[in-house]
Amino acid sequence: MMRKDDVLRRTGTDWVVEGVTIACVVAILVSFGFYGHIDADEAFPMHYNAAGEVDGWGTRFALWIFGGIALAVCLLLTIGERFYKKFNYPVRVTEKNREWLWRLAVRMFRVVKMVIMLFFTYIQYAGIWVALGHGGGIGRHMSTVFMAVLFVVVLGFVGKMYAIRKGEGD
Repeated sequence: MMRKDDVLRRTGTDWVVEGVTIACVVAILVSFGFYGHIDADEAFPMHYNAAGEVDGWGTRFALWIFGGIALAVCLLLTIGERFYKKFNYPVRVTEKNREWLWRLAVRMFRVVKMVIMLFFTYIQYAGIWVALGHGGGIGRHMSTVFMAVLFVVVLGFVGKMYAIRKGEGD
């Protein structure tokens, strides 16, 4: 019988993914240090339009709000990966394929978390850059690129799950 620790055990790839995620968390924590460098009278970007331009402004306190949301999402996804048996799988979980499916689902969670944290970190520093008067937004295609990368990651893992169902993943 397989133990829960076996599914959650990190491989080399998992450590790289988690390392990037941890680097993003550290970068967001470091970004809080810019709070004092942003003039209290100047606005901080709160929202971006489809072209990546700032179209909503707030106070510099938004730096803390956005960073806090990013850290909360990271924490929730980290906790969520521990409940892999409760996930809704795209294929039937059987005695033969469950270990592979569980491991894939946990890795997918970790990779999705990394992609989300990379995006949050980028937006956090783009906002700081704008608030300090150096730039104009997050870039025209950044939201599209983020959604495309997230879609490709999830689709790739779902494809692997279907391959395991057909016996190709052994």
